[in-house]
Amino acid sequence: MWTQSKSQRRGWRTAAACFILVVCVVFYVVRGYHDERTLLHSLDFRTVYGASRCLLKGTNPYDSERAFMAYVEGGGPPATKLPPFQPHEVVYLPSALAMITPLGAMQVDRAISVWLALSTSIYVLGVLLIGSLCLRIAPLTSAIGIGLLLLGSTKPVMLGQPEQLSSGMCAIAVWCFLTRRFEWLGVVCFAVALAFKPHVVGLIWLFFLLCREYRSIALRVLLATLIVCAPAVLWISVVPASAHWLHDVGSNVAALSQHGMTNDPGPANPSAPNLVGLKDLLSLMRDDPHFYTPVTYIFCGLLLGAWFLALRRFQPSKQRDYLALAAMALLSMLPVYHRDYDVGLLIVMFPGLAVLAKRGGRLGIGAAAITLLAWIPLAHNFQVVAEKYVIPHLHGVSAWETFFWLRSVSWASLLLTLVYLGCFYRLSQQQATFTGTSAPIDPRWTRAVP
Repeated sequence: MWTQSKSQRRGWRTAAACFILVVCVVFYVVRGYHDERTLLHSLDFRTVYGASRCLLKGTNPYDSERAFMAYVEGGGPPATKLPPFQPHEVVYLPSALAMITPLGAMQVDRAISVWLALSTSIYVLGVLLIGSLCLRIAPLTSAIGIGLLLLGSTKPVMLGQPEQLSSGMCAIAVWCFLTRRFEWLGVVCFAVALAFKPHVVGLIWLFFLLCREYRSIALRVLLATLIVCAPAVLWISVVPASAHWLHDVGSNVAALSQHGMTNDPGPANPSAPNLVGLKDLLSLMRDDPHFYTPVTYIFCGLLLGAWFLALRRFQPSKQRDYLALAAMALLSMLPVYHRDYDVGLLIVMFPGLAVLAKRGGRLGIGAAAITLLAWIPLAHNFQVVAEKYVIPHLHGVSAWETFFWLRSVSWASLLLTLVYLGCFYRLSQQQATFTGTSAPIDPRWTRAVP
């Protein structure tokens, strides 16, 4: 009788979790599409669209003026030069531009419709696949966490951001690799994700490379990425107008990173609150790249070393994989350039949340509570509310107020990185089961290591 009641309770929790997940997915799509039409109008995709048309026309895709002209020829409004076509704004790799060329051949409105449907569907599929892993472990906690991510991260849809495609492809690949199903599909998806946004998903690939049982898969991903990228690099290199593309990309990135420009993490940049990373926080202490850049790399290098040490100590198991992946996904947000919409990648951390929630105890409950609370400042709406309703009523904004209200995504990412890395490191020493004992890992979570 007790066993049946326990089974029924678990069934109700799973059903409630599925309902929460479906509702939040629908909200993500509907709200994202609504705000795309009324607010941001796929601004980020328009840059890639114009650059891809340049590639088709044989002009330089890294010249913002040329990209804007190609965009207008595709049906874009010529009256106002949109923000994405300001100087130095085109920084996507040739592989990304080449994969967009089928859409670049279309008129802009149709291309945006196809792009939004494709990228949003892929991300939603990735969310559901990762969610299926979580619901088997801690359904309600996982569903609430994933729901908070979806409710607060509709910005990729609004912007038509390629990050949505890259993170969705990465999530699908992670599911394929962790479940050992459709590995060939996972290899292709990860290669596409790397071709679009290598700085976003690169450290996730490093996780698979450093795990001995996944190393052959990671090497296949690397080979597939080279196969995807090589034709695009050859194409852009043989066209005279874009033969110097590597220099142009470097120049654009350097220009956007100058003091006060859109990629500058310092307080002189009005859009710095949209950036994510340790540099964004350290620049409040001293706005000097000679200070915050090396400190960021040293600190993140130490965190990566601690992560690798825990990985080596932990007995190979699904529990280890989920926790290691969560810590690595969070760590990937700190050292290199990210913007607030890149938190969509953190969908891959939720199996780790499920593991900690299922484990219980002070460690598991504390980590789960901090995770759920941290999604409030991680949501882009948090900064919208701060800038609209809080900052105007302050009599001057101190460094600490700037830190809390206008660097919320950065400090929340740092907090979660330390929490998950700490849990991973501690459990690697204890080799604990979900029940909190020091016995061998639950056999349901172990698997044979090749």
